[in-house]
Amino acid sequence: MGPRADEPPKGPYVVGQRGGGLRAAGILVSPLIAVLLGAALVSCATGSGDDTARPPSGTGWDAQVDGPSDAITDPSSGEGSSNDGGDAEACSPATCVELGAQCGSAPDRCGGSVSCGQCPSGLTCGGAGPNQCGTSACWPKTCSQLNASCGILSDGCGETLNCGSCTMPETCGGSGESNHCGCAPKSCAALGAECGSVPDGCGAVLDCGDCSPGDICGGAGPNQCGSGPCEPVTCAAVGAACGQVPDGCNGVLACGSCTLPATCGGTGTPNQCGCTPTTCAAQGAVCGSLADGCGGNLDCGACPGNGPCIASTHQCQPADCDNKLCGASDGIGGTCSPGSGCCGGMASGFSLPKGAGVNSCGGATHLEHQTDGNVVVYQYSNGIALWSSVTAGLNTARLDMQGDGNLVLYGPSNEVYWLSNTAGHAGTYAALQEDCNFVLYDGATAVWASMQTCQ
Repeated sequence: MGPRADEPPKGPYVVGQRGGGLRAAGILVSPLIAVLLGAALVSCATGSGDDTARPPSGTGWDAQVDGPSDAITDPSSGEGSSNDGGDAEACSPATCVELGAQCGSAPDRCGGSVSCGQCPSGLTCGGAGPNQCGTSACWPKTCSQLNASCGILSDGCGETLNCGSCTMPETCGGSGESNHCGCAPKSCAALGAECGSVPDGCGAVLDCGDCSPGDICGGAGPNQCGSGPCEPVTCAAVGAACGQVPDGCNGVLACGSCTLPATCGGTGTPNQCGCTPTTCAAQGAVCGSLADGCGGNLDCGACPGNGPCIASTHQCQPADCDNKLCGASDGIGGTCSPGSGCCGGMASGFSLPKGAGVNSCGGATHLEHQTDGNVVVYQYSNGIALWSSVTAGLNTARLDMQGDGNLVLYGPSNEVYWLSNTAGHAGTYAALQEDCNFVLYDGATAVWASMQTCQ
Protein backbone atom coordinates (compact mmCIF):
# COMPACT_ATOMS: atom_id res chain seq x y z
CA MET A 1 0.00 0.00 0.00
CA GLY A 2 1.24 3.50 -0.79
CA PRO A 3 1.08 6.36 1.74
CA ARG A 4 -2.16 8.15 2.46
CA ALA A 5 -2.38 11.80 1.36
CA ASP A 6 -2.55 12.86 5.03
CA GLU A 7 0.20 10.50 6.20
CA PRO A 8 3.81 11.43 5.35
CA PRO A 9 6.13 8.60 4.28
CA LYS A 10 8.32 7.13 6.99
CA GLY A 11 11.51 6.73 4.93
CA PRO A 12 13.78 8.76 2.72
CA TYR A 13 11.64 8.02 -0.33
CA VAL A 14 8.09 6.98 -1.11
CA VAL A 15 6.83 4.21 -3.37
CA GLY A 16 3.83 4.89 -5.58
CA GLN A 17 0.88 2.54 -5.79
CA ARG A 18 1.10 2.37 -9.55
CA GLY A 19 4.13 0.71 -11.14
CA GLY A 20 6.02 -0.01 -7.92
CA GLY A 21 8.29 3.00 -8.42
CA LEU A 22 8.44 6.77 -8.25
CA ARG A 23 9.78 9.66 -10.26
CA ALA A 24 12.80 11.56 -8.96
CA ALA A 25 14.04 14.58 -10.90
CA GLY A 26 11.77 13.56 -13.76
CA ILE A 27 13.03 9.94 -14.09
CA LEU A 28 11.11 6.77 -13.21
CA VAL A 29 13.34 4.67 -10.92
CA SER A 30 13.03 1.58 -8.76
CA PRO A 31 13.05 1.98 -4.96
CA LEU A 32 16.62 0.61 -4.71
CA ILE A 33 17.98 2.98 -7.35
CA ALA A 34 15.94 5.77 -5.76
CA VAL A 35 17.96 5.47 -2.55
CA LEU A 36 21.23 5.84 -4.49
CA LEU A 37 19.84 8.71 -6.54
CA GLY A 38 18.67 10.43 -3.35
CA ALA A 39 22.28 10.59 -2.13
CA ALA A 40 23.32 12.07 -5.45
CA LEU A 41 20.65 14.75 -5.20
CA VAL A 42 21.88 15.75 -1.75
CA SER A 43 25.34 16.30 -3.19
CA CYS A 44 23.79 18.40 -5.95
CA ALA A 45 22.00 20.61 -3.43
CA THR A 46 24.95 21.13 -1.13
CA GLY A 47 27.97 20.78 -3.37
CA SER A 48 30.17 23.52 -4.71
CA GLY A 49 29.85 25.16 -8.10
CA ASP A 50 27.44 27.75 -9.43
CA ASP A 51 24.42 25.79 -8.13
CA THR A 52 24.44 27.68 -4.85
CA ALA A 53 21.84 26.60 -2.31
CA ARG A 54 21.55 29.78 -0.28
CA PRO A 55 20.91 29.14 3.43
CA PRO A 56 18.07 31.05 5.07
CA SER A 57 18.95 34.39 6.60
CA GLY A 58 17.09 37.34 8.11
CA THR A 59 13.31 37.34 8.18
CA GLY A 60 12.60 37.49 4.46
CA TRP A 61 10.85 34.12 4.50
CA ASP A 62 10.56 33.47 8.22
CA ALA A 63 6.86 33.01 8.91
CA GLN A 64 7.45 31.76 12.45
CA VAL A 65 8.07 35.15 14.06
CA ASP A 66 5.66 36.60 16.61
CA GLY A 67 4.61 39.45 14.36
CA PRO A 68 5.41 43.16 14.60
CA SER A 69 6.64 44.42 17.95
CA ASP A 70 4.17 47.27 17.97
CA ALA A 71 1.58 49.03 15.88
CA ILE A 72 1.67 52.53 14.48
CA THR A 73 0.68 54.72 17.42
CA ASP A 74 1.42 58.22 16.19
CA PRO A 75 0.02 60.55 18.89
CA SER A 76 -1.81 62.51 16.22
CA SER A 77 -3.34 59.43 14.62
CA GLY A 78 -6.27 59.30 17.02
CA GLU A 79 -7.02 62.99 17.27
CA GLY A 80 -9.41 65.15 15.29
CA SER A 81 -12.08 62.48 14.91
CA SER A 82 -15.12 63.96 13.20
CA ASN A 83 -17.25 63.40 16.31
CA ASP A 84 -14.84 65.19 18.60
CA GLY A 85 -15.61 68.73 17.56
CA GLY A 86 -12.25 69.37 15.90
CA ASP A 87 -11.80 71.83 13.04
CA ALA A 88 -11.50 69.63 9.95
CA GLU A 89 -10.12 72.51 7.88
CA ALA A 90 -7.20 72.92 10.28
CA CYS A 91 -5.85 69.44 9.51
CA SER A 92 -4.31 68.33 6.22
CA PRO A 93 -4.58 64.52 5.85
CA ALA A 94 -1.23 62.81 5.30
CA THR A 95 -0.56 60.83 2.13
CA CYS A 96 0.78 57.27 1.93
CA VAL A 97 4.17 58.68 0.90
CA GLU A 98 4.23 61.05 3.86
CA LEU A 99 3.29 58.17 6.18
CA GLY A 100 5.85 55.84 4.61
CA ALA A 101 3.05 53.28 4.10
CA GLN A 102 3.42 50.77 1.26
CA CYS A 103 0.09 48.98 1.60
CA GLY A 104 -3.21 48.61 3.41
CA SER A 105 -5.18 51.25 5.27
CA ALA A 106 -3.24 53.72 7.42
CA PRO A 107 -4.31 56.54 9.78
CA ASP A 108 -4.14 59.90 7.95
CA ARG A 109 -3.37 61.84 11.18
CA CYS A 110 -6.63 63.75 10.86
CA GLY A 111 -9.03 61.21 12.31
CA GLY A 112 -9.52 59.26 9.09
CA SER A 113 -7.61 56.74 7.02
CA VAL A 114 -5.92 56.54 3.64
CA SER A 115 -5.79 53.48 1.37
CA CYS A 116 -2.25 52.64 0.28
CA GLY A 117 -2.92 49.71 -2.06
CA GLN A 118 -2.02 46.04 -2.00
CA CYS A 119 1.28 44.16 -1.83
CA PRO A 120 2.67 42.23 -4.80
CA SER A 121 1.75 38.56 -5.03
CA GLY A 122 3.54 36.50 -2.41
CA LEU A 123 3.93 39.37 0.08
CA THR A 124 1.77 40.26 3.08
CA CYS A 125 0.84 43.73 4.27
CA GLY A 126 2.46 44.06 7.68
CA GLY A 127 4.99 41.31 6.94
CA ALA A 128 7.87 43.79 7.30
CA GLY A 129 6.25 46.16 9.81
CA PRO A 130 3.04 48.22 9.98
CA ASN A 131 1.81 48.93 6.44
CA GLN A 132 5.00 47.45 4.97
CA CYS A 133 5.09 44.57 2.47
CA GLY A 134 7.00 41.48 3.53
CA THR A 135 6.91 37.70 3.71
CA SER A 136 6.73 37.33 7.49
CA ALA A 137 3.44 36.63 9.21
CA CYS A 138 1.60 39.55 10.84
CA TRP A 139 -0.73 39.41 13.83
CA PRO A 140 -3.08 42.44 13.98
CA LYS A 141 -3.66 44.05 17.35
CA THR A 142 -6.89 45.30 18.92
CA CYS A 143 -7.72 48.67 20.47
CA SER A 144 -7.48 47.00 23.88
CA GLN A 145 -4.01 45.62 23.16
CA LEU A 146 -2.92 49.08 22.01
CA ASN A 147 -4.49 50.70 25.12
CA ALA A 148 -6.58 53.01 22.95
CA SER A 149 -10.11 54.17 23.78
CA CYS A 150 -10.70 56.54 20.85
CA GLY A 151 -9.43 57.63 17.46
CA ILE A 152 -8.17 55.91 14.33
CA LEU A 153 -4.87 54.03 14.45
CA SER A 154 -3.08 51.15 12.76
CA ASP A 155 -3.55 47.53 13.81
CA GLY A 156 0.16 46.95 13.16
CA CYS A 157 -0.47 45.11 9.89
CA GLY A 158 -2.46 46.61 7.05
CA GLU A 159 -5.77 47.79 8.49
CA THR A 160 -6.94 50.72 10.58
CA LEU A 161 -8.79 50.40 13.86
CA ASN A 162 -11.67 52.67 14.87
CA CYS A 163 -11.35 52.85 18.65
CA GLY A 164 -14.39 55.09 19.15
CA SER A 165 -15.13 58.77 19.68
CA CYS A 166 -15.57 61.00 22.72
CA THR A 167 -18.50 62.92 24.16
CA MET A 168 -18.17 66.69 24.25
CA PRO A 169 -16.59 68.52 25.92
CA GLU A 170 -14.02 65.73 25.90
CA THR A 171 -11.99 65.15 22.75
CA CYS A 172 -9.65 62.35 21.70
CA GLY A 173 -6.27 63.29 23.11
CA GLY A 174 -7.80 66.39 24.71
CA SER A 175 -6.00 65.85 28.00
CA GLY A 176 -2.66 65.23 26.29
CA GLU A 177 -2.83 61.42 26.27
CA SER A 178 -3.05 60.06 22.72
CA ASN A 179 -6.06 57.90 21.85
CA HIS A 180 -7.78 58.60 25.18
CA CYS A 181 -10.77 60.86 25.80
CA GLY A 182 -10.15 63.89 27.96
CA CYS A 183 -10.51 67.61 28.40
CA ALA A 184 -7.89 70.07 29.65
CA PRO A 185 -9.71 72.73 31.71
CA LYS A 186 -8.60 76.32 31.21
CA SER A 187 -7.50 78.55 34.06
CA CYS A 188 -8.74 82.04 34.90
CA ALA A 189 -5.42 83.41 33.64
CA ALA A 190 -5.70 81.51 30.36
CA LEU A 191 -9.20 82.90 29.89
CA GLY A 192 -8.05 86.41 30.82
CA ALA A 193 -10.61 86.61 33.65
CA GLU A 194 -9.71 88.74 36.69
CA CYS A 195 -12.90 88.08 38.61
CA GLY A 196 -16.28 86.43 38.70
CA SER A 197 -17.30 83.03 37.37
CA VAL A 198 -16.39 81.63 33.97
CA PRO A 199 -16.79 78.17 32.33
CA ASP A 200 -13.52 76.22 32.30
CA GLY A 201 -14.29 74.62 28.91
CA CYS A 202 -14.76 71.16 30.43
CA GLY A 203 -18.21 71.51 31.99
CA ALA A 204 -17.19 73.12 35.27
CA VAL A 205 -17.28 76.73 36.43
CA LEU A 206 -14.21 78.62 37.67
CA ASP A 207 -14.33 81.13 40.50
CA CYS A 208 -11.85 83.82 39.47
CA GLY A 209 -12.17 85.82 42.68
CA ASP A 210 -13.41 89.22 43.76
CA CYS A 211 -12.28 92.70 42.87
CA SER A 212 -10.56 95.11 45.23
CA PRO A 213 -12.79 97.41 47.31
CA GLY A 214 -14.18 100.14 45.13
CA ASP A 215 -14.13 98.09 41.92
CA ILE A 216 -16.81 95.85 40.53
CA CYS A 217 -16.46 92.74 38.39
CA GLY A 218 -17.24 93.69 34.82
CA GLY A 219 -16.59 97.35 35.41
CA ALA A 220 -13.77 97.39 32.86
CA GLY A 221 -15.08 94.70 30.55
CA PRO A 222 -16.29 91.11 30.88
CA ASN A 223 -14.79 89.62 34.05
CA GLN A 224 -12.45 92.57 34.42
CA CYS A 225 -12.28 94.73 37.56
CA GLY A 226 -13.12 98.40 37.15
CA SER A 227 -15.07 101.31 38.54
CA GLY A 228 -17.70 101.48 35.82
CA PRO A 229 -21.07 99.80 36.06
CA CYS A 230 -21.57 96.27 34.68
CA GLU A 231 -24.60 95.17 32.73
CA PRO A 232 -24.82 91.37 32.37
CA VAL A 233 -25.13 90.10 28.79
CA THR A 234 -27.77 87.66 27.61
CA CYS A 235 -27.43 84.40 25.67
CA ALA A 236 -29.07 86.08 22.69
CA ALA A 237 -26.74 89.06 22.89
CA VAL A 238 -23.64 86.87 22.59
CA GLY A 239 -25.31 84.51 20.07
CA ALA A 240 -25.12 81.45 22.34
CA ALA A 241 -27.71 78.75 21.60
CA CYS A 242 -26.51 76.23 24.18
CA GLY A 243 -24.05 75.55 26.95
CA GLN A 244 -22.57 77.94 29.49
CA VAL A 245 -21.18 81.43 28.87
CA PRO A 246 -20.03 84.12 31.29
CA ASP A 247 -22.47 86.98 31.76
CA GLY A 248 -19.57 89.44 31.74
CA CYS A 249 -20.06 90.47 35.34
CA ASN A 250 -20.00 87.96 38.12
CA GLY A 251 -22.06 85.06 36.88
CA VAL A 252 -22.50 82.34 34.27
CA LEU A 253 -25.41 82.04 31.85
CA ALA A 254 -27.03 78.67 31.09
CA CYS A 255 -28.02 78.92 27.44
CA GLY A 256 -29.84 75.61 27.13
CA SER A 257 -29.18 72.22 25.58
CA CYS A 258 -29.51 70.68 22.15
CA THR A 259 -31.82 68.03 20.74
CA LEU A 260 -30.08 64.82 19.73
CA PRO A 261 -28.38 63.97 17.48
CA ALA A 262 -27.18 67.58 17.65
CA THR A 263 -24.80 68.43 20.49
CA CYS A 264 -23.49 71.70 21.81
CA GLY A 265 -20.39 72.46 19.79
CA GLY A 266 -21.05 69.43 17.59
CA THR A 267 -19.91 71.23 14.45
CA GLY A 268 -16.85 72.72 16.13
CA THR A 269 -18.49 76.09 16.88
CA PRO A 270 -18.74 76.80 20.64
CA ASN A 271 -22.22 77.26 22.10
CA GLN A 272 -23.96 76.28 18.86
CA CYS A 273 -26.05 73.16 18.30
CA GLY A 274 -24.99 70.95 15.44
CA CYS A 275 -23.94 67.53 14.28
CA THR A 276 -20.98 66.58 12.09
CA PRO A 277 -21.70 63.35 10.21
CA THR A 278 -19.05 60.69 10.61
CA THR A 279 -17.42 59.06 7.59
CA CYS A 280 -16.71 55.47 6.61
CA ALA A 281 -12.99 56.17 6.98
CA ALA A 282 -13.41 57.69 10.44
CA GLN A 283 -15.30 54.59 11.57
CA GLY A 284 -12.80 52.24 9.94
CA ALA A 285 -15.61 50.78 7.81
CA VAL A 286 -14.71 49.44 4.37
CA CYS A 287 -18.06 47.98 3.29
CA GLY A 288 -21.78 47.96 3.96
CA SER A 289 -24.08 50.65 5.32
CA LEU A 290 -23.95 52.34 8.73
CA ALA A 291 -25.45 55.35 10.49
CA ASP A 292 -23.64 58.67 10.00
CA GLY A 293 -24.38 59.76 13.58
CA CYS A 294 -26.63 62.60 12.43
CA GLY A 295 -29.75 60.72 11.36
CA GLY A 296 -28.51 59.61 7.96
CA ASN A 297 -26.77 56.57 6.53
CA LEU A 298 -23.37 56.02 4.92
CA ASP A 299 -22.73 53.67 2.02
CA CYS A 300 -19.23 52.28 2.54
CA GLY A 301 -19.21 50.25 -0.66
CA ALA A 302 -18.81 46.59 -1.55
CA CYS A 303 -15.97 44.16 -0.96
CA PRO A 304 -13.58 43.25 -3.79
CA GLY A 305 -15.11 40.63 -6.04
CA ASN A 306 -18.44 41.16 -4.23
CA GLY A 307 -17.05 39.15 -1.32
CA PRO A 308 -18.96 38.94 2.00
CA CYS A 309 -19.16 42.03 4.21
CA ILE A 310 -19.33 41.32 7.96
CA ALA A 311 -22.30 43.42 9.15
CA SER A 312 -21.11 43.80 12.74
CA THR A 313 -17.68 45.18 11.86
CA HIS A 314 -18.21 46.54 8.33
CA GLN A 315 -15.06 44.71 7.26
CA CYS A 316 -14.72 42.42 4.28
CA GLN A 317 -14.60 38.78 5.28
CA PRO A 318 -10.95 37.83 5.58
CA ALA A 319 -9.46 35.09 3.49
CA ASP A 320 -9.40 31.63 5.08
CA CYS A 321 -5.92 30.36 4.27
CA ASP A 322 -4.63 28.93 7.56
CA ASN A 323 -3.13 25.45 7.04
CA LYS A 324 -4.27 25.30 3.43
CA LEU A 325 -1.95 24.54 0.54
CA CYS A 326 -0.67 27.69 -1.13
CA GLY A 327 -2.82 28.16 -4.22
CA ALA A 328 -5.96 26.72 -2.61
CA SER A 329 -9.17 28.77 -2.52
CA ASP A 330 -9.18 31.52 0.11
CA GLY A 331 -12.96 31.27 0.51
CA ILE A 332 -13.71 34.75 -0.85
CA GLY A 333 -13.02 34.28 -4.54
CA GLY A 334 -9.22 34.33 -4.56
CA THR A 335 -6.34 31.97 -3.85
CA CYS A 336 -4.01 31.67 -0.88
CA SER A 337 -0.57 33.16 -1.43
CA PRO A 338 2.59 32.81 0.71
CA GLY A 339 2.33 34.87 3.86
CA SER A 340 -1.46 34.48 4.09
CA GLY A 341 -1.34 31.46 6.41
CA CYS A 342 -1.07 28.81 3.70
CA CYS A 343 1.54 26.12 4.22
CA GLY A 344 2.42 22.51 3.48
CA GLY A 345 3.06 22.86 -0.25
CA MET A 346 1.54 23.96 -3.54
CA ALA A 347 -1.97 23.19 -4.76
CA SER A 348 -2.65 22.22 -8.36
CA GLY A 349 -2.57 25.36 -10.51
CA PHE A 350 -0.39 27.37 -8.11
CA SER A 351 2.56 29.43 -9.37
CA LEU A 352 5.46 30.36 -7.05
CA PRO A 353 7.17 33.55 -8.28
CA LYS A 354 10.86 34.27 -7.92
CA GLY A 355 11.69 35.51 -4.43
CA ALA A 356 8.75 33.74 -2.75
CA GLY A 357 8.69 30.65 -0.58
CA VAL A 358 6.40 28.15 1.14
CA ASN A 359 6.79 26.54 4.59
CA SER A 360 5.69 23.14 5.77
CA CYS A 361 2.80 23.50 8.22
CA GLY A 362 4.86 22.18 11.13
CA GLY A 363 7.83 24.36 10.30
CA ALA A 364 10.32 21.58 9.51
CA THR A 365 11.07 22.58 5.93
CA HIS A 366 10.96 25.57 3.61
CA LEU A 367 10.77 25.68 -0.20
CA GLU A 368 12.12 28.87 -1.76
CA HIS A 369 12.31 30.05 -5.36
CA GLN A 370 15.47 32.09 -4.87
CA THR A 371 16.28 35.31 -6.68
CA ASP A 372 19.35 33.59 -8.18
CA GLY A 373 17.03 31.23 -10.09
CA ASN A 374 17.56 28.19 -7.87
CA VAL A 375 14.64 26.35 -6.23
CA VAL A 376 15.79 24.92 -2.90
CA VAL A 377 14.26 22.87 -0.07
CA TYR A 378 15.79 23.85 3.28
CA GLN A 379 15.63 22.22 6.66
CA TYR A 380 14.22 25.06 8.73
CA SER A 381 15.97 24.31 12.03
CA ASN A 382 19.54 24.43 10.74
CA GLY A 383 19.38 26.00 7.25
CA ILE A 384 20.74 22.90 5.53
CA ALA A 385 19.86 22.71 1.83
CA LEU A 386 18.34 19.27 1.22
CA TRP A 387 17.41 19.51 -2.47
CA SER A 388 17.65 22.00 -5.32
CA SER A 389 16.66 22.33 -8.97
CA VAL A 390 20.31 23.03 -9.89
CA THR A 391 19.31 26.22 -11.73
CA ALA A 392 21.31 28.93 -9.95
CA GLY A 393 22.27 31.71 -12.36
CA LEU A 394 19.38 31.07 -14.75
CA ASN A 395 16.75 33.71 -15.47
CA THR A 396 13.79 31.89 -13.94
CA ALA A 397 10.39 33.49 -13.41
CA ARG A 398 7.97 31.03 -11.80
CA LEU A 399 7.59 27.49 -10.50
CA ASP A 400 4.24 26.11 -11.71
CA MET A 401 2.37 23.18 -10.17
CA GLN A 402 0.47 22.60 -13.39
CA GLY A 403 -3.01 21.16 -13.63
CA ASP A 404 -1.68 18.29 -15.74
CA GLY A 405 0.49 17.12 -12.83
CA ASN A 406 3.81 18.49 -14.05
CA LEU A 407 5.92 20.70 -11.76
CA VAL A 408 7.79 23.07 -14.09
CA LEU A 409 10.29 25.88 -13.57
CA TYR A 410 9.78 28.50 -16.29
CA GLY A 411 11.66 31.57 -17.50
CA PRO A 412 9.99 34.90 -18.35
CA SER A 413 9.35 33.78 -21.95
CA ASN A 414 8.15 30.29 -20.93
CA GLU A 415 11.61 28.74 -21.23
CA VAL A 416 11.63 25.41 -19.37
CA TYR A 417 14.58 25.15 -16.99
CA TRP A 418 13.46 22.16 -14.89
CA LEU A 419 10.47 19.82 -14.72
CA SER A 420 9.33 16.79 -12.74
CA ASN A 421 8.17 14.95 -15.89
CA THR A 422 4.93 13.86 -14.20
CA ALA A 423 2.37 15.10 -16.75
CA GLY A 424 -0.72 12.94 -16.98
CA HIS A 425 -1.55 13.12 -13.26
CA ALA A 426 -4.20 15.84 -13.26
CA GLY A 427 -4.78 17.44 -9.88
CA THR A 428 -1.36 16.53 -8.50
CA TYR A 429 -0.17 18.74 -5.63
CA ALA A 430 3.28 19.37 -4.14
CA ALA A 431 3.70 18.51 -0.45
CA LEU A 432 6.39 19.83 1.91
CA GLN A 433 6.43 17.14 4.59
CA GLU A 434 7.63 17.25 8.17
CA ASP A 435 10.11 14.45 7.45
CA CYS A 436 11.79 16.96 5.05
CA ASN A 437 10.70 15.03 1.94
CA PHE A 438 9.35 17.09 -0.98
CA VAL A 439 6.71 14.95 -2.73
CA LEU A 440 4.22 15.25 -5.58
CA TYR A 441 0.97 13.42 -4.85
CA ASP A 442 -1.76 12.29 -7.22
CA GLY A 443 -4.41 11.66 -4.60
CA ALA A 444 -2.76 9.18 -2.21
CA THR A 445 -0.11 8.12 -4.73
CA ALA A 446 3.35 9.69 -4.74
CA VAL A 447 4.48 10.26 -8.33
CA TRP A 448 7.73 12.12 -7.63
CA ALA A 449 9.87 12.86 -4.55
CA SER A 450 13.11 14.59 -3.64
CA MET A 451 13.89 11.58 -1.37
CA GLN A 452 15.39 13.58 1.48
CA THR A 453 15.16 13.20 5.24
CA CYS A 454 15.77 15.73 7.97
CA GLN A 455 19.39 15.96 9.11
